Amino acid sequence: MRRFKWSITIILIAIIIISSSLVLPRLLNPKTKLQTQSIPGCTDPSNEVSGITCSWLAQEASAWKPINGNVSIGWSIQFNSASYDNLENTPQSAIQDDLNMLLQSGASCVRIDVGYDAWLLGNLTAQNELSGFVNQIRSAGKCLIIADASSEYYRQHPLTWSQYMQAWPGRVETLAGKYHPDFYIVIKEPGWYVPMVSDSKTNPQFQNSTVWTDLAQTLANAVLSVSPSTKVGISISSGASNQQFYVNFLKGVSAVSNITFIGYDIYGSNDFANTLYYISQVGSTKHIWIAEAWSTDTPSIVFSQDRASLDAYWIQVLYYFAIHIGATNVIPFYTDAFASYTQPANYGSRTQVFAEFQHLASTYNGAVR
Repeated sequence: MRRFKWSITIILIAIIIISSSLVLPRLLNPKTKLQTQSIPGCTDPSNEVSGITCSWLAQEASAWKPINGNVSIGWSIQFNSASYDNLENTPQSAIQDDLNMLLQSGASCVRIDVGYDAWLLGNLTAQNELSGFVNQIRSAGKCLIIADASSEYYRQHPLTWSQYMQAWPGRVETLAGKYHPDFYIVIKEPGWYVPMVSDSKTNPQFQNSTVWTDLAQTLANAVLSVSPSTKVGISISSGASNQQFYVNFLKGVSAVSNITFIGYDIYGSNDFANTLYYISQVGSTKHIWIAEAWSTDTPSIVFSQDRASLDAYWIQVLYYFAIHIGATNVIPFYTDAFASYTQPANYGSRTQVFAEFQHLASTYNGAVR
């Protein structure tokens, strides 16, 4: 009996030593990688610049996965082929095939980043084509999200910040009056507009968070003046470097009564931590959206075939993170990868990440708010 007790003691000591050798390094260095082979079905891609790897996803899944079971949230989908100037530069048959795929995804809403070139340059054909796609979205019982995409024309012919702010309300008012979207993101990442504003890097007003807060209110008023039932919000890039500007901006828009949601655009491992930081600083007086997301923000990397299994795991962990922060809507961005990793997309096929998104959106489909 004595030898038996000693045997148990020796075994327990051995287990403690082995466990410590595995756990202690991660306590001392949280960035220490878990072994990828411990994650069935996930293989790391050749490019890991975004910091999102199978081991990173496994680590965060253990922290974010809800203890009391999965819950329903809002799911939306990005309609890229009809966004920006893609509408004018993509064959209509391909745009139709893209929409057919998106309508099969299980998402409740479809987001279009409407390029204003068709109106600015008087392209009635493009306007009518977009209206046709919007009608199909409505007929399928999906809600419509419009996000401001400015005009590609301004990239070649930038305006001063003063001129740009004067033109902006008319743009959102025109589109809101025509399409009456359920939701309207009137500001898509302040830094995204830099190439369209000639003095963006020298004019202190462009870098003034109060100016952006006042602009958000002006834009919301413009939308609601022609489409009172539309819910209005803004989004920011969680990966942007000037965090204090964004804290101030987010605090400002949190006090604007006609802004109903704040979106965070998440593309890398650091963006998740930054989103948590912003929420801790600003609170959650508005509905929280993950307004854009993918496992990387570099197009040349997005469509690498070796990302297929990682992306399928990523969408699952993104769902856990959405629950963790109380998000009411999630919108994956590079949805051409739902069809294929070869480009142009083969909309007749479906990838692993499409299947995982469809499963989650169909099984845990809540209201978009």
